[in-house]
Amino acid sequence: STHVAKMERERQMPSVEVEDRESRRCLSVE
Repeated sequence: STHVAKMERERQMPSVEVEDRESRRCLSVE
């Protein structure tokens, strides 16, 4: 069960990195 959750999290990581990069860009614009 924990292993499945870890796999799910790793699969979603790329989108999380993209969102983090986008938000960081917005912060730097301000």
